[in-house]
Amino acid sequence: MASNATFEVEIYGNTTKFENSLKGVNTAMSGLRGEAKNLREALKLDPTNTGKMAQLQKNLQTQLGLSRDKATKLKEELSTVDKGTSAGQKKWLQLTRDLGTVETQANRLEGEIKQVEGAISSGSWNIDAKMDTKGVNSGI
Repeated sequence: MASNATFEVEIYGNTTKFENSLKGVNTAMSGLRGEAKNLREALKLDPTNTGKMAQLQKNLQTQLGLSRDKATKLKEELSTVDKGTSAGQKKWLQLTRDLGTVETQANRLEGEIKQVEGAISSGSWNIDAKMDTKGVNSGI
């Protein structure tokens, strides 16, 4: 009987654990975006500072890892959504939108990492990349 109750909780969408894990990722991403913005500002003042470029590269790689982690969590949650109910359909649509946004963000980060690698190779910061300073906050 107790296992049946646990099964029902999972079916009817006890998503607290999922929501809390995404909040942690969103909080970490927000902090990293702020740090990346500060590093970019510092590089505008000193475009030959390869130490700052390396810090920015590491920051962007961390953001990329978190984005991929968030995408994985969203995919896992998508696989558990019951699309047979209207609430399930709404949740599925929201998760699908969030997943698309996160994947777009990951692609943008990959491009930025390549630009920073090029700047490190040349030893000069002359990149005017459009950084996603607002990020992805799905509200989940």
